[in-house]
Amino acid sequence: MKRTLTVFAVVLALVALGHSGHSSLSAQSADGHSAMYSVKLTNLTTMQVFAPLLVVTHSPDMSLFLPGTQASDELATLAEVGNPEPLAMMLMGMPGVMDVQPHMMMTTPGVTTPDIMVMGAPGYRVSLVGMLVPTNDAFVGANLMLPMYGGTMGYGNAYDAGSEMNDEMCSSIPNPPPADWPECGGMHGPGADVGGGEGGIVISNGILGMGDFGRNRDWKNPVARITVNKM
Repeated sequence: MKRTLTVFAVVLALVALGHSGHSSLSAQSADGHSAMYSVKLTNLTTMQVFAPLLVVTHSPDMSLFLPGTQASDELATLAEVGNPEPLAMMLMGMPGVMDVQPHMMMTTPGVTTPDIMVMGAPGYRVSLVGMLVPTNDAFVGANLMLPMYGGTMGYGNAYDAGSEMNDEMCSSIPNPPPADWPECGGMHGPGADVGGGEGGIVISNGILGMGDFGRNRDWKNPVARITVNKM
């Protein structure tokens, strides 16, 4: 079964038009101590683009992703084709989840996102995920404690969702216009079939140069810097 590229393609088209926006999918008040937080992410790679991000505030007893376990279908969809919508819809209204905020823009190397505003509370955590492209199923992942006062900073690593084989081929990696990775010569891959992966979430081993993409697109962890400020 192929995972749809519809949302990913639409997002890329919006990026090309310079569109930006902010929409809340869920905002539940934990108690009287809830507050707004500003989250920013900086892409620390040199040749990887972050697909639309999903930022979630939640209780400390739950995880958006857990290395060493099998990725949910919704997380695998995000990691394989850059579509955060299924994961966002799954999290809406889930016990322990306070706010779900997508950042529907691509984040290119060296660029910092605008403020992503989320509702949270001291003692809660903020998690962030987004696909690295061009990869088969790698994603940036971070999990930070929300500060009681002021701000905090942390870093995000690149993880492999373990849901598909890392063949590094243009035919297996999303490349809808206007992305057009130069290595692909106009080929617009739909994303690989599910299966053949590691079977669980692991630290990504990067780009090995075994397919269409060269080692110049490789990276070392961490791949992102995240700052969180209480408003």
